[in-house]
Amino acid sequence: MIMIEKNINFQSPEPLYEQVKKALLNFIEDNNLSAGTLLPSERELSEIFGISRLTVRKAIEELATVGIVFKKTGKGTFVAEPKIQQQLLVVTNFTDAISKIGHIPGAKIIEKEMVFGDPKTCQKMGLSDGAKLFHMKRLRFVDDLPISIQSIYLNYELLPGIEDLVENHSLYSVIQDHYKIKLAKTKAVLESVVADYSCANLLWVKPNSPLFIMSGTVSDSMGRVIELFKCYYRGDRMRFITETG
Repeated sequence: MIMIEKNINFQSPEPLYEQVKKALLNFIEDNNLSAGTLLPSERELSEIFGISRLTVRKAIEELATVGIVFKKTGKGTFVAEPKIQQQLLVVTNFTDAISKIGHIPGAKIIEKEMVFGDPKTCQKMGLSDGAKLFHMKRLRFVDDLPISIQSIYLNYELLPGIEDLVENHSLYSVIQDHYKIKLAKTKAVLESVVADYSCANLLWVKPNSPLFIMSGTVSDSMGRVIELFKCYYRGDRMRFITETG
């Protein structure tokens, strides 16, 4: 039987629930516990650490919030699936990236329309006010689980007819293969927010759950802005990484 190390220091200024969080995280990582593994119950953990069940519950709830574990009513607490990793500031084909790590990507278009860009949107895209744009809002899935909400504006002058090509195809593949436009640079800002009711409903999370929001532009090799985007990602299922050198 795998044992949990009882590294709890009652004299430490660090809150007990934080110490329990670290102990549980180490227990999961050190023993390479796979997704779906049942963890000891709150009662058992309370006895192991010699602390109240309320403290144990708080530690578990915080681990659940960041996607390390998940709870099933009446069944217990389980190790969650590893988070999906995405590189920052790299033009990434979502479909290919998810497929390469052994998952099944998916998408559902919620809205799509032709619009004339407002001054703020056009300024961000380096276009004249009122430029013709294609706007699309869609849900992205990994293994049928909603992962992100994407709202994008595309430079229609460079992508005429794009509205008829995106329904069942990778957007970036269409841009690069059909229009022969090489996507070269991403400029983006990443922030943390909490889910409002609308986002929570689409992403199957509770209101006020943690989300990432990434907004920015994608440009081609000539420096022209092709896409203006704003994407909401589930905080419990996504991790963003960056590399230098």
